[in-house]
Amino acid sequence: MELLLLSIIAIILIIFTIINNRFGVFLILFILCSLLMGTATLVSDYAIFNIYIDILIVLIFFSIILLINNRKVFYFHKNDLLRFSLWIPFIILLFVRSNFFTNYEVAKPIIFSLLIIFFFFIFPNVIRVVTWERFNKLFIKLLISFGFIQFILFVTNPQVSIVEIWLNPQFARFEYAEYLNPIWLARTFSIAAIASLIFLNGKVKVSFYIFFVLATVLTASRGPLLVLMIISLIYYIVNYKNKINYIKFSISLILSVFVITFLYLTNIVGEYFTNIFLRSHSSLFEAFFNTNKVGGRGNLLLESINLIKSNLIFGIGTGRFKEYTTILYPHNLMLEIFVELGLIGFILFILAISLRNWRINKSPYIYLVILSSGNALLSGDINGNKEFFLFLSLMLLHNNIIISRYKQKRINGVVIN
Repeated sequence: MELLLLSIIAIILIIFTIINNRFGVFLILFILCSLLMGTATLVSDYAIFNIYIDILIVLIFFSIILLINNRKVFYFHKNDLLRFSLWIPFIILLFVRSNFFTNYEVAKPIIFSLLIIFFFFIFPNVIRVVTWERFNKLFIKLLISFGFIQFILFVTNPQVSIVEIWLNPQFARFEYAEYLNPIWLARTFSIAAIASLIFLNGKVKVSFYIFFVLATVLTASRGPLLVLMIISLIYYIVNYKNKINYIKFSISLILSVFVITFLYLTNIVGEYFTNIFLRSHSSLFEAFFNTNKVGGRGNLLLESINLIKSNLIFGIGTGRFKEYTTILYPHNLMLEIFVELGLIGFILFILAISLRNWRINKSPYIYLVILSSGNALLSGDINGNKEFFLFLSLMLLHNNIIISRYKQKRINGVVIN
């Protein structure tokens, strides 16, 4: 019965996608945001293979229907081909270095291939069905809306106790359902916060930004909160550097340090600070880089360095980190690539993401790229950091549009003169 109902819904969605281009683009963005912001895992019980593979296949399926229905825009732009072709050597190495012994080893290269095919080859053509401006307006609205949806799920779900997360964060991190994992929730809220900051205006911008920053704090997840604060500071300095009164800024910073120190020393927030940020460690440095704790970031770093030394050129193989340690992956994207694919894989990855229009960056998506790359250095594996690849693709595409329009204006100016 459920299969029949899902089939009927799928047929209806296909018909609407064929009839109306805007509905098709909205549907694709809706599914993409649900995957990106974590709500897709709510339907994990219906996954045939793996929730990410299933949803990526659905995204590609509806995208192809949309593009076939718009033959005029279904073409392979040279920039799309360039961006995608740079990933091919890395993808091939990812498959070659996998033994396909475990489900993780099988899924890892397949999911990553689908991610790259969609984000760097198919998705740019989907965007061209509508104008960039229409796409961007809809995408940002959905991105922020899904942030609110996740927050509602976070605070209303009977499994979740915010007090428990603060008083016993380790328990909360491992006992809750995956889509309620504090790290992924914090990532969702931080993405919505930065999206609000760079794309919205006026009081709405400030209100939404403050709301999602506070939501990130409530998750008690240190990494995403730290990255969010750094990106916010960078945005503030870059965009308001001519308006910053550095004397007032310095005084405010010093006073803030004194206030926080006073609150901590007087034990007003000492217990919460210890639970959330130190988690039984003696200092922030030890909390982040403890080498004695199994699975701690410091311990993973040392283990990764040792594996790199002994497998420098080709690495240990795709998805095989757990064979040498107790953890599935090192929770650092760059370390993961270097450990599993060696120096060759690391170089191929750097070449794939290093395009020349990084140097002429005019796109505000760069803030979301930096945010997601910062998160990728603190948690998740290569497929868990899908937002990095999405925002990278959008930033590069937006840069191409900006550069093309600038060149066109110059040509038009010459003609007029």
